Amino acid sequence: MRHKEQWNLIAAACILVLFVVTIFIPSFEPLAKTIALLLYALVSIVSLQKQKKEGEDIQKAAMFSLAVFLILGYLLFFV
Repeated sequence: MRHKEQWNLIAAACILVLFVVTIFIPSFEPLAKTIALLLYALVSIVSLQKQKKEGEDIQKAAMFSLAVFLILGYLLFFV
């Protein structure tokens, strides 16, 4: 398994664990939302850095990651 795929898998598992924890401990929800959003941002940044290091054009991927980050942030905290 490649390094990038491992990061994505670990981040997805952590976000799933945070979701399950918020079912049992509702007071943990704001912190879990923040951690999930930061995990997504971290994985996106690592992925973009790897693509840039390989010489790929990252403009579209960066714009997509930014859009998803902003939409998730809005949905998690304002809806």
